Amino acid sequence: MHFRILQSLKFFFLGYNNVSEVILQQTFYSLQHNFRYLSLSHNKMGVNITGEFIKGLTGLKLTDLFIEGNNIKTLDFTVFRELKVLQRLSAKGNDIYKIRDAVPKGITHLFLQWNRLSILPQFCSGSSHSNLVKIDLSGNNIGHLSRQSLVCLINLKYFGLGGNRLITLTPGTFSLLPQIDILSLNGVFKERGYAETVRIEPYAFNNSVVKVLYLASIARFGYFKLIVNPNAFKGCTGLTRLILSYNVMIYFNDTYLNVLLGDLHTLQVIKMSRCQLSFFPEVLSTLVELRTIDLHGNRIMRLKQGLFNNLKKLQHISLSENAIEVIHEANFPVNLRNQLKYINLAVNNYVCTCANLWFITWIKSDKNIFDYFPDNYVCGYPTELQSKRLIDANISEQTCQISPYMFPIIFGLSIAAIVLLVIISLTYRWRWHIRYCVYMLRFRQRQRNVEREEAFIYDAFVLYCEDDSWWIRNNLLPKIETDGNLKLCIHERDFTPGFYIVDNIVKSLENSRNIVLVLSDNFSQSPWCLFELTLVLKRSLEQDDGYVMVVLLEEIHAQNMTSSLYALLQTTTYITWPVEEEDRELFWMRLRHCLQR
Repeated sequence: MHFRILQSLKFFFLGYNNVSEVILQQTFYSLQHNFRYLSLSHNKMGVNITGEFIKGLTGLKLTDLFIEGNNIKTLDFTVFRELKVLQRLSAKGNDIYKIRDAVPKGITHLFLQWNRLSILPQFCSGSSHSNLVKIDLSGNNIGHLSRQSLVCLINLKYFGLGGNRLITLTPGTFSLLPQIDILSLNGVFKERGYAETVRIEPYAFNNSVVKVLYLASIARFGYFKLIVNPNAFKGCTGLTRLILSYNVMIYFNDTYLNVLLGDLHTLQVIKMSRCQLSFFPEVLSTLVELRTIDLHGNRIMRLKQGLFNNLKKLQHISLSENAIEVIHEANFPVNLRNQLKYINLAVNNYVCTCANLWFITWIKSDKNIFDYFPDNYVCGYPTELQSKRLIDANISEQTCQISPYMFPIIFGLSIAAIVLLVIISLTYRWRWHIRYCVYMLRFRQRQRNVEREEAFIYDAFVLYCEDDSWWIRNNLLPKIETDGNLKLCIHERDFTPGFYIVDNIVKSLENSRNIVLVLSDNFSQSPWCLFELTLVLKRSLEQDDGYVMVVLLEEIHAQNMTSSLYALLQTTTYITWPVEEEDRELFWMRLRHCLQR
């Protein structure tokens, strides 16, 4: 291929071809001096870029070079120093695990996403400063990031590190980036377990020039506040956009979030979707610059009155896919309704009664600002209206007025008041006798409870199949007895020799506060295990709720599912042994919590 006659050729796309490397190399010599842009992506070259390969490009004014998806393993920046005016280099989607030499000073945009890098490239040579404006290293295996490694990036505006394997972000990691606008760290702790309790330390983002921070999916398999120190955003006073979606925030309270977000007074956009939040964070009410709030896909049930009163600039709200039952007029005063441009309150658990009459009236009058209206605004209660659209629920002002049956209601309440007065009078007359009887009942109950608690030797009796004993020894005992300081009754260790097996089982059940039932396919095929299960189920009828804790070790095949096992799994909340290693710490936390109640 020769292009000498194409004097004005500036852009050349050779992506998704199978042109040989020899032909490519020869072609480069025929390109003219005005040439600017070259894409060699997805040609399956399978080689590392050498000086000989791009020698024909060295005399051109090439500013953009794309070599994506070519199975390159080693990237040698020495080669690219010959391209004197090269500014934009993209080598993403290769198999690069090694980089030689420092990034050439002329390059301003560097894209190395989805490779196998385990350490940062050398951005500068010696004491010189870099001209890099945008760096994207997402989807690699980088495990360490320090302030010193970024010190020369004085022109950097965008830094992408999402999907790497960082362990810790230390204080001031990004503080020496004087022009940084955007930090993208989504999923930056990829496939990390519970080895470290804090991965983002105080003042990690101590840089007042950062405008946008992406921190989605950094705590999908661990609690967010175990990973992010509440003072992590201190010093990040210029932040305008914060993305925290897809992080586990179970059992949160306002105290932690007040510290974490309370100083972000310039914040305009906050996204915390699908974080398993059970409440609306009150700290958001104090961030007066907010324009957008996105909390969709959480577990929020109610909104406190006056939440948005101070947010004079708020224009977009998304609270869809929560469990909100009632929207009060005090939540959305007139001034807020007038400034809103978009609101999404779809897929919630709305109560279709007079409590939501105002909300339904508002939706009908301002339906243009409501996303997914009307089909996704449906009733969750009462039962006869479930899945019915709000606008079809026939709730009107007339139906919500005073009932014509008010007199019978008043009469009934009067009778009830008279009966209550008689009861109160008799109670007062015999008050000392009643107090004495109540005291004696409580005293006897306390005595029985003390005797019963003192009789327990074990925190739980473990019922399992002999084929699953390896799991008991290697997993359950270390995590519950050693780490949780609890005492378990295991038949192969704790049964008394010489006694009948049935006697041992009954005695162990009487000496155990709870029962841990470890179900598996082997268990369902063992007649002796099913006999023990029958004894346990009969005894559980005499105990309080929570006496039997079911652990499903593996899926039980349909042909081995007995009626007793099926009934147990249908009526008892069980916990499943996770396949993924990173999910198991949460499993042990739940089990220990149940046994310690």
